[in-house]
Amino acid sequence: MKTAIVVVVSYILTVAVLGYGLIHMRKSNKALTQTVAEQEAAIKSKDAAIRLYKERAKSLQEQVNQIMKVQAEKNSQVEAALTKHHEWSSEKLPEDVAKTINKK
Repeated sequence: MKTAIVVVVSYILTVAVLGYGLIHMRKSNKALTQTVAEQEAAIKSKDAAIRLYKERAKSLQEQVNQIMKVQAEKNSQVEAALTKHHEWSSEKLPEDVAKTINKK
């Protein structure tokens, strides 16, 4: 009879310990699942921001290219005018133009 009581008490303790372990593992798993979900949300948010920045960079690059094109056209007009009127190159620059050029 004592052996049966010892076996039953051992069985109950074993089940209690295993139950506690399972409950603890379940809580831990739930916390890890929430952490993974939060990280996935953060990654999606950062991916959206990256896409937005890439689009903005592309837009800015297009604007820079357009400005460069306009500037190149202006430069070619100036070069054409200087070629046509080569005597301009021997004349002294107006002071305001000279100051502007020297600032750069």
